[in-house]
Amino acid sequence: MRTKIPPLTYAVQIVPWTSDIQYLGLLSGSELLCTKNLHVRTVTNKATDVHCNSFPLLARDSTLSQKTKSTPYKLLIQSLLPYAVPVCSFTSDSNYLNQLVHNKSLRVSGNCPTGTLTSRLHDTLNIESIQNFIHQFRDKFFATCPSHPKPLV
Repeated sequence: MRTKIPPLTYAVQIVPWTSDIQYLGLLSGSELLCTKNLHVRTVTNKATDVHCNSFPLLARDSTLSQKTKSTPYKLLIQSLLPYAVPVCSFTSDSNYLNQLVHNKSLRVSGNCPTGTLTSRLHDTLNIESIQNFIHQFRDKFFATCPSHPKPLV
């Protein structure tokens, strides 16, 4: 039987216990692993919010050209993705929920119908998939680590 942990108090304030941890914007479970992938879900939710807010810029009836529409995508949505990639990039591919937001944003900005194949969508707009983007970002980070001036990195 589990014993009940007494509440933690700090300066007369009660600090609630939680099973999830947020440190420097990275969300993790109590095991400090990315298995529950709270971080990926949080980034996906942020990207969805940004997609909804930038929809007037990316929509089919927008007067921007297709090439110009990919710029807000790269600046607003794709820039959210690489934060904490070295920590969470070794998660299983099934945890890449933000691929759905990525594809939805690309379909809207490229004026592509819903049934467009993802590979064709990426080729047409010349934007790589989330998995490739994240893996390249991670590999680049780890390649620079041995030459970093701080020995702990």
